Amino acid sequence: MSSRLIVLCIAMIMLAGAFCSDASAASLPDWAGFLEDREMPSAETRDRLLFRHCHVTLDTGKGRNTYTERLAWMVGGRGKYSEFHHLEGFKGKGNFRNIEGLLLLPNGDVKKIKKESLKISSRARRGILFSDLYLAEWTLTNLEVGTIVFLEYEQTTAVARHFIPLYIQHSRYAVDEVHVTAEAGSDFMVTIKPYAAEGCVEMVNDRHAVGRELPVWEDRPYTGGFSDTATRVLIHYYPPGHPSSWQDEAEEYEELWSGVYQPTEGQSNTGTRDALATLLPEFEKTYRYVAVEIGEGGIIPHELEEIREYQYGDCKDLSLLLVDELIQRGYHAEPVLTSLPANRTFYPEYPEMFQFNHAIVGWIEDGDTLYHDPTGEEFQAGEIPWQLQGAPVLWMGEEGGLAWIPLDPDPLDISIQLNGTVDEDGVVQGRAVWRYDSRMRRELQDVLDDLDESDLNNRFVDEIDMTIVAWQTDPDSLTLQLEATLTGLIQPLGSRLLFRPFPFAVSSVPEAKEPGPDGFILPRPEASHGTIHLKLPWQVENQTIPADSLVNEVGTVSASFSVSDNTLTGRWFIARNKHKFSADKSHQLQVFLAAINDLSRKRVFLTTE
Repeated sequence: MSSRLIVLCIAMIMLAGAFCSDASAASLPDWAGFLEDREMPSAETRDRLLFRHCHVTLDTGKGRNTYTERLAWMVGGRGKYSEFHHLEGFKGKGNFRNIEGLLLLPNGDVKKIKKESLKISSRARRGILFSDLYLAEWTLTNLEVGTIVFLEYEQTTAVARHFIPLYIQHSRYAVDEVHVTAEAGSDFMVTIKPYAAEGCVEMVNDRHAVGRELPVWEDRPYTGGFSDTATRVLIHYYPPGHPSSWQDEAEEYEELWSGVYQPTEGQSNTGTRDALATLLPEFEKTYRYVAVEIGEGGIIPHELEEIREYQYGDCKDLSLLLVDELIQRGYHAEPVLTSLPANRTFYPEYPEMFQFNHAIVGWIEDGDTLYHDPTGEEFQAGEIPWQLQGAPVLWMGEEGGLAWIPLDPDPLDISIQLNGTVDEDGVVQGRAVWRYDSRMRRELQDVLDDLDESDLNNRFVDEIDMTIVAWQTDPDSLTLQLEATLTGLIQPLGSRLLFRPFPFAVSSVPEAKEPGPDGFILPRPEASHGTIHLKLPWQVENQTIPADSLVNEVGTVSASFSVSDNTLTGRWFIARNKHKFSADKSHQLQVFLAAINDLSRKRVFLTTE
């Protein structure tokens, strides 16, 4: 019998209560029965989550949900001993209870985890009145690799949420087995539905899901982040009388805010664009956005007087304050909830306001619905950051409900020009200029302000060696100018010249063969175009290299090159039309990415006279 199986047998004897020679000895918890009849894996170089059971006791009229977590890890490492860390965030100091922590050592001994191994700390920053975020952190040192760590703890939420995405895949651990169970009163409707499960989750019944052999979550190209693609279960429950439609949610949203906000029903707009043009810059200058969650409510802003006194707030606070300012100037404005970014996973089939994570302002003007994000910078009235275009919004009250922010394309426009002369060895002395244009000017200005010389070295492909002569940025005009010596752009080969017509580095363009649960998610819409003008020292035949071009639903890639009067000219254009595509667009996306890769690898031979 292997030593690992012997240890497991010892553990099972202790679990059964037969190992009781020391009355003070710790014993494994009842839920450690998952070890029975199970061949344990060998210890690995990283920790492995062997078992997790999350039991959710849903709101039964007390306005609180309780989550009981039971977890067991096998400690991994490269040597004989290693460390173990686990973090758990929660809200409200009294909303966390540590129940038990035990160690099953490789020799079969069971020990309690010392209380000093758990540290509770506040994540609130000094000077912020309204943050109640806390962190529970377990730190165990000098653990023998192969030790099993058992943790059991409980946390509660003060606001009853009726739609809960519960992630069962992890970005750090592989997970062998995970159970999610939900408990509620018999008159509650409760369902658990797997999402992004890919066949690894089975349903025991409507209130019990089991996932097995979940690998460590890995980021895949163009599929979104962890919150978009990780395996999860959706717990959906309706207590008696709870809203069951988006219209009902809109009315409950209004009720939640009733203590700080009263809609101005029936008010007609008398405000002017001139008033907005003055108000928005002044508002941005006066009130500071602080990105923290607020109290246990999580969705209810502070009193207007408090926000004005401290002159800062989160998105809910600033939206409420801006609505008040707009109403004073004759606008019928309302705070609306939305989901940021727009491509974030959203479940319209589940009416639940807690799916939203951001608040902005909306109003009607000349029959048009306009929106403004008070946390943005230097946006005009009705201009929306691209991250919010196409996002769902929830308007409050009887006339409210679910709507969608319209698309208002604001692509990042990048213009690049390279002008220079080439010597007999093919070395280019030149100047390159990058010009940027977008309504999100402040964001681009910050990027240019933070540039350093190491960033400049990534502006050209690896095959081109660059020696910087001088460079400067102008954040006001959103330009970068670079004077440099470039080697590798043109290479003389006897009577021919080898020319790389697209020398500029392209952001990583990996293949995107596997869509995420919501299809493909690309970076923001962007148009990049430019020209190269190089004066050659050789007599070169006038010629035009046939243009390459691709136009499909994803975007456009085109390029053309010519030589005239010993001047080489290249032009190109690359554009992404939008940033989200359904899974059935996989082929078009692959073709688009392949066209960009082909352009970046393109070589052209020129003939000298």
